[in-house]
Amino acid sequence: RQIKEDRGSIDLSFLEGLSDQEAMDYLCSFRGVGPKTAAVVLLFGLGRDVFPVDTHVHRVVRRLGLADDRDTPEKVQRTVGELLPPGAARDLHVNLIRHGREVCKARSPRCDLCILATECPSAEEGRLRASEGS
Repeated sequence: RQIKEDRGSIDLSFLEGLSDQEAMDYLCSFRGVGPKTAAVVLLFGLGRDVFPVDTHVHRVVRRLGLADDRDTPEKVQRTVGELLPPGAARDLHVNLIRHGREVCKARSPRCDLCILATECPSAEEGRLRASEGS
């Protein structure tokens, strides 16, 4: 209703004329829309090169040591997004979600199947715990 009231129709194409931050701010002005949802709309709906962080992405990035455990998804979205080369946000987002669902699971990560295990601090901690228990 608010978009129709503001713009005369339910159409987000006007966001194309705004900067990423202006578009994010506009979308986040709606009740229930946060940075992740706004970034998903910009990435998939408008083809913007922004990096949404959902629960899977947040978990994988923290386990890899690319963010602190105390970092919020919003902070990870900003900091990792700023580090990415142009055009990398969509593929990284999609691949991290898949990796988080299939390999780097919340309760039982499958580090033995992970192609990143040799670089992952969390996998190393798991190997150390396992060797101490044997």
